[in-house]
Amino acid sequence: MLDPRVGTLRVPINSVPFQFGRRGDLSLAIANQTVSAVPAEIAEENGWVTSRDLASTNGMYVSGTPIMNRATLFEGDVIEF
Repeated sequence: MLDPRVGTLRVPINSVPFQFGRRGDLSLAIANQTVSAVPAEIAEENGWVTSRDLASTNGMYVSGTPIMNRATLFEGDVIEF
C-alpha cells in the first residue's frame, strides 16, 4: 500500500527469501528503470531478518544507511533504492 505522507510502499512479507527488483517474476516487481533487475532480497539468517544487496547498480539503503552487503532489519526500517 502506498503511503502518501512519505511516498513509500508498504508490502507484507509472508515468506523468505523475498526478492524484489525490476524483473517481473520476483516477489515484488518494481516497474522503474532506476531499480536494478534484482537488487535485493529479504531473508532469515540465524533467527534474524536481514536484507541483502545483490550487487545492485545504484545501491540500497536501510533507514537512510547505505548497505554494501547485508543488514539486520528491525520493525519500522525502510528499504530504499
